[in-house]
Amino acid sequence: SGTFTQAKALLEGGAVTVTLVPGENFIEVQGSASGCSVYDSVTVTYDRCPDNPDKLEPGDCGCAADIISVTPSTDNLTPGETATVTSRTENPSGAELNWSVSRVSGNATAAVSPAAGTSATLSDVSGEGLLMIRGANAGCHKEYTIYVGCEKCSGSQCDQIGEGEPDLESIKASFSLGRTGDGRRAGSILLLADRIDPLNSSPQILQYNSFNSDSEVLRDGDTLRQIVAPEGFVNIVVEDAYSYHIDFYAPEDRGPKNGDFYEPAAGAQPFVTWTIENPDASPTVYNRLRLTKERGGEQTVYDYQWDDSAQTWSLGKGGGLQIISKSE
Repeated sequence: SGTFTQAKALLEGGAVTVTLVPGENFIEVQGSASGCSVYDSVTVTYDRCPDNPDKLEPGDCGCAADIISVTPSTDNLTPGETATVTSRTENPSGAELNWSVSRVSGNATAAVSPAAGTSATLSDVSGEGLLMIRGANAGCHKEYTIYVGCEKCSGSQCDQIGEGEPDLESIKASFSLGRTGDGRRAGSILLLADRIDPLNSSPQILQYNSFNSDSEVLRDGDTLRQIVAPEGFVNIVVEDAYSYHIDFYAPEDRGPKNGDFYEPAAGAQPFVTWTIENPDASPTVYNRLRLTKERGGEQTVYDYQWDDSAQTWSLGKGGGLQIISKSE
């Protein structure tokens, strides 16, 4: 950086020290004598960490915050529970992070302490909804989400990829991503809404809920698009302005990338499909939301409905065989 001038005799060698900055550096050299001049230039790319392909700007060597994990291993916290969050840090190893927690949806709250360190404790967990935990260092950060609320699902079905159980907490549904290679929960896809909205039948409100680093998550802008989990490949497809579906494929059914996203392998069929739709297919009527699970040729239908006059949510299960309601 900067400009330097140094006299040199014709054909004389020499060296001049310059200071490079991370990124591209444009260097030009020129000289003249007795009416003649010479000129040359070169662009030098300075990368202090060429062996770290996952570095994130800013920061010469990328983000110190890498994988955030939680103990006990879970993607769901119940009110009153405490948990420890830890980040594996690199460049430098063992770097302290600045921790923070914020609400994404619902009325969930939690405190995190200490504010800086290699790990922190989540406490005073209350309410229900989605929280975002952030570990930051040197201008970059990693964020992970965790759901706060009582576990509605129990048994082995909760851990089976593609399974879900819509629940009446306004609109709340969780779709399992199965297990990781070491037996931990791989996380879930959350569909959460506390009011009627045209976006409820759009994947824009879906949330990826996991502390698992074994999955690849692809987004279209801010919208969840695909997840490559240890036990399956998840593909989210928009049908129209009022419906979309979440397809769960076997791991081997993930084909090559076409642009930014993977294609399902030729001839592959999802083993579970969840269709989320506004059954009225209307831009002005959107007080209902239908979720349909199709697995093994069988369908299960769940219908949410908001009654504005009664200020009541209802959830019909099994095609209306069971209806439960809740006043706001």
